[in-house]
Amino acid sequence: MRSLAPSIPSSLFPLSVEHNLLGGYMVYLIIVLTIMVGLYAASSLPDTIEDGQ
Repeated sequence: MRSLAPSIPSSLFPLSVEHNLLGGYMVYLIIVLTIMVGLYAASSLPDTIEDGQ
């Protein structure tokens, strides 16, 4: 996953420019949406760790 993550935005940028998706800025929308999903997922984690015994 760590090697895949940098290649995705690098590939999406020329694709969004070539097909004029959102004026070439579609890649930034995808990045922001990914960050927002990650923040939402992180905010739903419990505040404390429960003892599993």
